[in-house]
Amino acid sequence: MIYYVVPELKLQPTWGGDYISNKKNLKISDSKIGQAYEFYSESKVIPAHLLKDTAASKYPYIVIDKDNKKDESALKKYKKDVKKLSKLKMKEIFGQKDIPNILIKFSQAKGTSFQIHTKEKTKKFLPKPEAWYFFNKGKVTLGLKPKIDIDEYKKTCKNIYKLTKTISKEVKKKDKSIEEARKELSQYIEMNNPLEYVNTVILEKEKIVDNTLGGIHHSWEEDEALIPFGNIIYEVQQDVSDEKSTIRAYDKGKLLDDGSHRKLQIDDYFENIKKGRKNNKPKTSIKAKIRLKEVKKWTLNKIFDTKYFQMDELLVKKDYDVEKLGFRHIFVRRGSGSLITEDEEIELQTGCSYILPHNTQEVRIKNAKKVDPKDRTNKNALVLLLTYKEFIDLEKK
Repeated sequence: MIYYVVPELKLQPTWGGDYISNKKNLKISDSKIGQAYEFYSESKVIPAHLLKDTAASKYPYIVIDKDNKKDESALKKYKKDVKKLSKLKMKEIFGQKDIPNILIKFSQAKGTSFQIHTKEKTKKFLPKPEAWYFFNKGKVTLGLKPKIDIDEYKKTCKNIYKLTKTISKEVKKKDKSIEEARKELSQYIEMNNPLEYVNTVILEKEKIVDNTLGGIHHSWEEDEALIPFGNIIYEVQQDVSDEKSTIRAYDKGKLLDDGSHRKLQIDDYFENIKKGRKNNKPKTSIKAKIRLKEVKKWTLNKIFDTKYFQMDELLVKKDYDVEKLGFRHIFVRRGSGSLITEDEEIELQTGCSYILPHNTQEVRIKNAKKVDPKDRTNKNALVLLLTYKEFIDLEKK
């Protein structure tokens, strides 16, 4: 049985937008969606055939507010058919006894904090290898600049955080308006900007960042002129919560309307950051897709190839046939079509995620649109992202 993965839409009042809801064709009143959780250990699923003849705008979803409270009202119609991943038959669905340790997020970010993830487990933090695929042009910071004064960088972050906490208290006490607070912080940061210490990189559409090394500084940046929608990213990572894995040093002076601010871990950031020049060169982490095979009916590209997870991009021009593909998480990046197995046929809708079980014997994927063979842009192709996890001995590659 093929399953539809119910997306969990995370509201992000300081850096979200409406790109994700529009891509999924969902009508959601709050436009500040920063992330859609497309797959993780707590995901809920519905047999995909139950959505037959249902408009994409009526597909079920879950909304998570800034306090991590879940609104599942859009699931009511399917209440008796919704299952947690943990309730599925692991061997049949995933080909192993546990849910794959994978978290998949579809993100729209208009500026995130300066952060790192550790390479190894520490007393306070767990590692979180991750990789990003940019759907559109992006702007990020990646690695430390060479020959910087690391102590001055740390001092700058601490001074901004100290001022942020002071101003936050003033707003909460009604001694200062939120507008005045944001202006004061912005002016201070303009004169003392941590961006001076890190590499700023413009990434072209469909570039890849492999951030599995650990300990490398990174952030997603904001630029209304260059990337008006923010960074549109499909990211795959190990399934570890931010609270246990993300170490932040600078949140760009952001305040919520009530004056609240994000808690930072500046000392931990500087204790765990990699300082070697080679690791901090952006080109170490930036990759391009690799063409695996191209035939008249379809094209297959490798996007991520790590020891933690893998992901392929399949462009279906007409149809694609394969036997015993194994477990695949399927995300429809563009287009529409159908997924046919020996047991059923389901519709594939743009922006939606599906689980193809490990024990599926025969698979056919058909594009709903006709592709002009002379059109090298493949604008009418059905584009799928296929994520999975297999052991790869990188030392032998």
